[in-house]
Amino acid sequence: MSCTGSSRTFEVIISRAFIDKAFRERLIKDKDSVIKEYTLTPEEIEALMKVDAELLDRARQTAAMVGVVHLQGE
Repeated sequence: MSCTGSSRTFEVIISRAFIDKAFRERLIKDKDSVIKEYTLTPEEIEALMKVDAELLDRARQTAAMVGVVHLQGE
């Protein structure tokens, strides 16, 4: 399955939150400003509004366990 348009943008946001600590913190603390930077569907905005620090941390830990992400000193 290939991703195009907005769904690809959503993946970029989540991927960036996995690897960029400053962006991740901004996504958690100021979702509205992050959302304004991207073109997203209403469903994607709703999904991002549900993202919290615990969810991102669990996802990052899981990704690290399967070798998708290498967590450095966090």
